[in-house]
Amino acid sequence: MRSEKEMLDLIIAVANNDIRIRAVYLEGSRANPNVSKNIFQDNDIVFVVTETRSFRENKDWINSIKDKFKSLLSIFIKFTFFWRLWYSTSL
Repeated sequence: MRSEKEMLDLIIAVANNDIRIRAVYLEGSRANPNVSKNIFQDNDIVFVVTETRSFRENKDWINSIKDKFKSLLSIFIKFTFFWRLWYSTSL
């Protein structure tokens, strides 16, 4: 079983190796310093991506992640992307 640091390093490596991924962050109990560590904690990872279409249309990327995270029982993937908001003001 991988250590917590090894898992985080692997997650960061996945993000660094895909130009569509702009950021990655950790959510949930593992991200909360006030929660005691326990064996039931998982890695709730959010990838911030430039677009989602390529992820939705070609699911091969899921298999590449599963191969890297064989020790996980399940993988929950959230798509988060930022819409650029344009505000115009008129006088």
